[in-house]
Amino acid sequence: MKKIALILFGAAALMAFISCGSKPEPEPETKPSAPETVVEEKVNEDIPDTSADDEAAKKAAEDAAAAEKAAAEKAAKEAAQEAYQNALEAKLEIEENELAEYDQKNYDAGCALFAELEAMMKDDSVSGAELEAKAKEAYSKFRSVLSYAYKQLAKEWRDEAYLSKRNADTVKAAVSEKERYQKAVKDFKEGDTLYAMQAAEKAIDKYISADEEFESLYEELTEKRAVAFAAIEAAKKAVAEVEKLAVEADITDPVTEETEGIEDEETVLLEETTYADPEEAIEDIPEDMDGEEPEESIESDENL
Repeated sequence: MKKIALILFGAAALMAFISCGSKPEPEPETKPSAPETVVEEKVNEDIPDTSADDEAAKKAAEDAAAAEKAAAEKAAKEAAQEAYQNALEAKLEIEENELAEYDQKNYDAGCALFAELEAMMKDDSVSGAELEAKAKEAYSKFRSVLSYAYKQLAKEWRDEAYLSKRNADTVKAAVSEKERYQKAVKDFKEGDTLYAMQAAEKAIDKYISADEEFESLYEELTEKRAVAFAAIEAAKKAVAEVEKLAVEADITDPVTEETEGIEDEETVLLEETTYADPEEAIEDIPEDMDGEEPEESIESDENL
């Protein structure tokens, strides 16, 4: 029995061995490896590239600034041209009317500045602001000449008009030509008003108008008075001749009775007429103006 049992045990062991040999060995456990990370440069499509736009904006800003600067310079050049024209016109006005002698110092200074200005205008590097400043400086000098000259001329013409008025008064123009006389007086007084308002150039026109009218009145009335005087003298001469003949006739054939149509020499034929005093019709105008300025030029660099 033991023998049979050993045989069975051996057989069972053999079967177990064979069974174990035919079974595949289990593969060793391996942990799964992480997937390989591929690094790729990925362009973010949501954020556009603005480098080109920034450059364009920068250029646009630069162009705008350049355009603004050019516009400002153009405006300055136009202002300078206008100032130059003003200075030129003032200079020509002085020369055409021969006014430089009234204020030679300022005229010479203005001419020197004007020459500098014309030289600067040929230089492209000179700015409009510099040209305008120089032109205004020259213009100021010329305006000083004109202002002083016209004031002096106004005084001279006023003196002439005043003398002409005095002459007109001697021939009783205020009575015989009242309207014309009053018009001349009005012009004279307006001249004084304009002069006081610093409008000497306009005052000159009024004084000239008054002077011409007073002078015309004097000349016309003087001529009429001369004609009238000649007529009076002729009448006196005729009366003298008649009286002489009458005396001679009275000697040869005296009149002893009253003759119709011949009045006694003491008889009043017309009532005496009283006339207004011509002197009362004369307008009173002061010989000198009030508040006259000193007889010297006032230098000024301000634009007038």
